[in-house]
Amino acid sequence: MKPKSHPMLLTKNQMKQEVDRLTTELQLITSQRNELQDHLTFISEDTMDNRPYHKPNPFYEKLKLEHAQVVSELRTLEVDYTDTSEKFGELTKETVFYHLHSWLLMEQTQLEKKLYMLRQEKMKLLDDWMTGSY
Repeated sequence: MKPKSHPMLLTKNQMKQEVDRLTTELQLITSQRNELQDHLTFISEDTMDNRPYHKPNPFYEKLKLEHAQVVSELRTLEVDYTDTSEKFGELTKETVFYHLHSWLLMEQTQLEKKLYMLRQEKMKLLDDWMTGSY
């Protein structure tokens, strides 16, 4: 049989270093465990805002603000588009009305000219009939 090996005896300094190392390792493992618990809670609750021990992410907060601003601008653009569309519809109706009005005025002017010419011709015919120079 082989003799049992005796563990090396540590000096106080080595012992203190080992305790410090183990303490640091324990803190790291505890921190990792807590972070994993946070992730698990986040996944199970399906929302970041309800997460306990939630550490705000500055990039997420900035993105959230930008999203709110974009949505606000989108709503403003939708309202502007609706207003502009309504005004365009009104202007289109007005344009059609003025176009028709202009066309009717031209027709009226042509009819008045034709009526004037027919009256002139009638007067001439009456004058010719009265003078007997048919």
